Amino acid sequence: MGVVEEGGSLGLIFGNDYLRGKVRAAGFYYSSAKTARTVDLFESEGLINFYPLQYFRKGKAALDIYLVGGVTMDNIKFYGHYLVDDKAVVNYSVTSEPYLVKLTQISATGGIGLEYHLPMEFDFVHLFAEAKYGKPFQASTNNESFKNTTISYLSSLSVGVSFGIIR
Repeated sequence: MGVVEEGGSLGLIFGNDYLRGKVRAAGFYYSSAKTARTVDLFESEGLINFYPLQYFRKGKAALDIYLVGGVTMDNIKFYGHYLVDDKAVVNYSVTSEPYLVKLTQISATGGIGLEYHLPMEFDFVHLFAEAKYGKPFQASTNNESFKNTTISYLSSLSVGVSFGIIR
């Protein structure tokens, strides 16, 4: 089943012009209207952004490219009527789908990003877009019927803003 998720995340960025660490402590996503079933995602990440062009330029540029790598932990909750053959009690007259299972998955993540620096003296506001791909290396579930369930083709496209104070 293909799933498209929408949502947002909060985190912390620290580092310098060459390397920046990102801790995305709380990412909350829900399945879009184009997804046939309800799938909720809570995501936490530890990432490193590497800015290779900084080694070749003097001063700051308005537009920057970066490589991103790290580890992502996803807690994915599935809702729906998947277990009809497994003698699950199904009440199709309710308006919301029943909770089925939580899948916890840890993935190695890599990707590329583009960042635009708004011109300011001490404060920073950066607009970014990044594309990432994840390869799961550990997965567990709280329902035996879904023990072989994994998420494949973990890809994401994020667009957002980061802001703060440079010291």
